[in-house]
Formats: sequence, C-alpha cells, structure tokens
Amino acid sequence: MKNNNKFNSFMIKSFRTDDESVIKGTKKIRYHYTSPSAFLSIIDKRQIRFTDIRYLNDKSEGVYLIKLIINFFEKYKNEYQYSRELFFNLIKLHSIKELEELNVTKIDYNMPIPYMEQRHFVFCMSAKQDSLNMWNYYVNNGNYQGYNIGFSVNKFLKTFDINVDKFIDPFTVYYGDVLYKEAEQYKEIKSFFDLIEKKLSKSHTKQEYDYFLIQIRNYIESNEAFFKNPAFESEKEFRIVIEIADERVHRPKNNYAGENNKQIEDEFTVKNGLIVPFLLVKFDCDAITNVTISPITEFGIAKESVKELLKNKIGSNIEVKKSDIPIRF
Repeated sequence: MKNNNKFNSFMIKSFRTDDESVIKGTKKIRYHYTSPSAFLSIIDKRQIRFTDIRYLNDKSEGVYLIKLIINFFEKYKNEYQYSRELFFNLIKLHSIKELEELNVTKIDYNMPIPYMEQRHFVFCMSAKQDSLNMWNYYVNNGNYQGYNIGFSVNKFLKTFDINVDKFIDPFTVYYGDVLYKEAEQYKEIKSFFDLIEKKLSKSHTKQEYDYFLIQIRNYIESNEAFFKNPAFESEKEFRIVIEIADERVHRPKNNYAGENNKQIEDEFTVKNGLIVPFLLVKFDCDAITNVTISPITEFGIAKESVKELLKNKIGSNIEVKKSDIPIRF
C-alpha cells in the first residue's frame, strides 16, 4: 500500500503503487449503482454506507486472498522457504482444507504478540458507467429501476483528508480497482513475498522473524478487499475501504478524522435475513459529477424530480442523464 502525497493525511493509501494514476486530477470517475430509496437517502443525508466486508454478496470476502497465497506457495514449491514458513505459521490455527474451501468467516492469526483486531468497511463502485448486469443486480430488486451516482475519486477521498498534526487515533482508508485475473493477482502476491524473502534470506533474529510475521498479517488484512474471484470480473469494481480497530467501531461519541467526519455513525440494517453492520460516512457533495437513470425508469418525469432533489438538497446543477441500454422490461 502506498500513501498518496496528493493528500495531507498519510492514512489515505492506494492499493497498488501504479494507482497513483487513478486519482490524478478530478477526471477519474467511478459509479455507484443503487436503488431509488438508497439514492434518495444518499442525497438527502449526504451520507454513504460502508458495509462490513463479511456481509457483502461474495461469501469468500476476507478469505479469498489467503486461498490465493496457499495456491501461490503450492505453485512455487521449491522457493520462498522463509516466507512459506512464516505464512503457514501465521494461519496454523485453521486447517488448510477449510481455508481452501472458503469455510471460514473470520481468520484467527497465530501472532507472536497480542494485536488489535481490525474491521473493514467497504464502499463499492464500478468503472462501468452503464452496465446491464450492474443495473440488474444492484438496483431495485432486479427490475432495472434505480440510479447510479458518478463520483470523482479524488474529491471523494478528500472527505477523509485532514492535517496530519491534528490526527489522533486514526483509521486508515485504502482505495483501488479490484483484481480479478489470477495472473495479476499472483503477480501482486509475488511482488510482496519477493521482498519478504529477500530480507529473510539474510541472517535474521527472532525479533526480525516476528516483525515479518506481523507484516504478512498486515498485508493480508489491508489487501484482502482488492482480490476477488474471477466470477465477479464483470463488475469492474473500485473500492474504498475503511480499516478501523474493532474497539473503536461502537465507541460512543467517537472523534474521527476529516472535516466531514468528526463523528462517523455505526448502524445496522437487515439484508437477506442477516443483521448487517455498517458505517455512515458524510461526504462533500462536490464529489458527485453526474447521475444516470436506469434503463426502464420513465426518464422525463424522473429527470425532473432528480434535478429538483439535487438543487434542493445540494444546490448544484449536476448532470442527469438516461441509460443508453435499449431494454424494454
């Protein structure tokens, strides 16, 4: 993870080093598909919901990267002696079989010292401005009725920016495009373990060994949201992830970072019979670049009401356009 020096805060970090190009200027746009009721709530309250990663629709979230690393070491059987030993020592509280079969919802790490458990809350967007699959899956119960909101990535991330001198007990914000292709995933994993192996191949102390054990755990937790099963590749997902200590999530009257987030709200909702935790994050509405109306929503009257809503709640003349997908029902 690389900190982007476009921000004052060193706690806003890109997933990949080449992701600096993602937020150069304000021209890079990513799109959030949502239902009519959720769209109204976002605009009315100027808040975005960051959902606990364990409750997203992909049940392998949080475990898939570990499965990839297991397969990586199987692929390089005769290499990475020290990294391999560290990794399998780190996950030895679980059987390899249950990890490979993704039958784990929470990883218990074998750490040399006590560590503070981190939680991960995710806001999902897409690189696709007008996708039939995204309209079908993420708007109003698969009936193609909803909206997507275009966000300037750069301006949205500035929601979390703050003068470093004022930074107290921070959380970390990660961002980037999700990796789906196995070749790219293994390349990213290999790059990390090449560095670990190079350092450990020299003589090292028990203290250094433990240090790199912690680094591997940190790598997994910070990157797990950006590795997904290839079956989801059509989503072309871009994610912003809040990593925060578990003990801070429900702390009353908590002071968080950023001018818009002196206090982030933690809430719960019901989804598919589950009680789902999430964080509500206030954002600067200047980050909104445009709104697209879904394919079969009656465009004329929908456009008028959306423009009135935006003018009334934001005071801005944001572009509102219709999906180009020619679907009838």
